Amino acid sequence: MRYRHTQFGAAMVSILALAGAVLMLALGGEPGVALWPPLSILALLAVLFSSMTISIDDERLRWHFGPGFWR
Repeated sequence: MRYRHTQFGAAMVSILALAGAVLMLALGGEPGVALWPPLSILALLAVLFSSMTISIDDERLRWHFGPGFWR
């Protein structure tokens, strides 16, 4: 038997987008040098934790977030 399901993390992506918007408002909304590193980190986190996949086969239960960096 094989089972595989991927669920999109709408709440996680929404929270990270909201954090980015609050960060932009807090720093005045100007695209300055101080804004890019934290926004890049938030974008990376959104990609890494945007979904979760569970797969089950006869021998193992596997899971990973996003594109599958951590298993």
